[in-house]
Amino acid sequence: MPVERQVESVVRHFGVLSYSKQLRKSLPPNTLREHGTDEALIQLLRKCADLVAGNWVLKSELANFEGNEAWARDMLLFLFNKKDGKLTRTEYAAWEKAFVGTTSAARLEMTRQLAALDKDGEVMKLKNPPDLDFQRRFPDITAEFNLWWQKHRDKVIAASKSNTGSSDKSVANAWKRHRDDLLTEAKGALATGAMTTAELRRYMQKKNPKQVIREEEVQRALTEAAADFYQVRHVWLLGPTGNAANDKFRSTLVSLYKQRDAATKAEIVAEYERQHGERCKLSDYAVRVFLREIADKTEGENYVLKGALDSQH
Repeated sequence: MPVERQVESVVRHFGVLSYSKQLRKSLPPNTLREHGTDEALIQLLRKCADLVAGNWVLKSELANFEGNEAWARDMLLFLFNKKDGKLTRTEYAAWEKAFVGTTSAARLEMTRQLAALDKDGEVMKLKNPPDLDFQRRFPDITAEFNLWWQKHRDKVIAASKSNTGSSDKSVANAWKRHRDDLLTEAKGALATGAMTTAELRRYMQKKNPKQVIREEEVQRALTEAAADFYQVRHVWLLGPTGNAANDKFRSTLVSLYKQRDAATKAEIVAEYERQHGERCKLSDYAVRVFLREIADKTEGENYVLKGALDSQH
């Protein structure tokens, strides 16, 4: 996965992201070696996120909010930035009243992504407390965003008054947001290996017991994000990693198991050489890791596509 997508994926996963405590600890070692300077990572964050109380939050348009819904979310972010990540019930209610033209479902969804009430139910807090460490280390960036939010507030007020919105577009954007949530969950699940749509649905349902997860929605979401996933008959895998050597071997596995249920390690290596015109340079350990991602080892050196034996019964 390209580094820009990696950073955006981490932001989406956390919702409200601490630079040092969450982003740096979540990126792969190879990414940190190649792009791990503060300057490089902050530039990547700027492309997909805005700074709010020292934390990074996905831009509203990337979160699939448009029109009045985007203005409402941006105003909420402005308030959290101005109030150091905390809003009283009165302040939050005033925000809701100001954007009564948006649906209550949309306001609840954008709030749920960003914040939650404290244990007393009196204060709405960002998911992360203000990142004082980031503000101390990068005062110029903090000051820049404080000024930008103040100017953007005036733009939001003017735009929200003239934007009536579209119910059809709101429905479409609601699906996009739901789809992105499903895809984030799918990437977490598939990091451990290939899974069927039904297995992914059960995984997501267990993690989200208060929300009904439907198998057809999972299937649709994965299909719409074909560039990020491989479908090998009845199972799904994570798509290209961005590492050329790893991706060449994984693409060999994908093409081979699309045609057959089982293969030996020798057959897989021979297929790699046939497809790419060179010997596989991966270590035996790396080869075993990628094999276990898509297949289960049976007798001898035979590797069977995950779930293939179950589907025969």
